[in-house]
This record gives sequence, structure tokens and C-alpha cells, in this order.
Amino acid sequence: MGIINFSPQADYSEMKLYADYLYTNGGVYGWVHHDWGDHRLNTPSDVTCGCGYPYLDTNGCFIMHTYRHYLWTGNTSRFNTLWPDIKDAISALRQWDNDTAPGDYLPDDQ
Repeated sequence: MGIINFSPQADYSEMKLYADYLYTNGGVYGWVHHDWGDHRLNTPSDVTCGCGYPYLDTNGCFIMHTYRHYLWTGNTSRFNTLWPDIKDAISALRQWDNDTAPGDYLPDDQ
């Protein structure tokens, strides 16, 4: 739970930062950055793990993070503010679900 125990506002600010910087990658909008690269907010990294493949876990982490924040604080206003971004992140996950058992919303082919 980390930061949410001590500062729910700081926890929300982190989620809002990721939400504000959703971007398009491979024609899919709703990609959540893994890190901010070069230690600056205005230059996110190329979101690769050094092996040439993009991080695909960040969308699920962002979705669960916002849900956990809501459960912990009960703050519906913050959740409603992030809801459009959560939907975009879910939509991206759905587009990356290409396996023979579609509908698990887990990214494939990476």
C-alpha cells in the first residue's frame, strides 16, 4: 500500500500524472508509460525493457492502482476524474489481446 497510507493525495497525484500522459503506441491509444526517462516529466522513455519489447504490464497496474485507491479512500470524485483514462487503458488492453482465447484482456504477441 505504501504511499497511500501516508498521503492519499500524493498517491492520487501519481495516478493523475500517468493518466495525463496516456499516449499512442503502435496505433493504439491508451498506452500507460512505464517511466519518465531522463529524469524529466516531459520526455518519457520509449517504454522498452532493454530487450526491444515494450512494457505491457503498466496498463493493468494503472487500472488496479486506481481501483485500489478508490477502495482505500472511497473518494468517488477522484475515481470519476480518472474514469475516462481507465476506459482508454482498458480499451488498449483489449486491442492487445490477440490470442486464441480472446477476452482475457492480457496482452499477447510480445
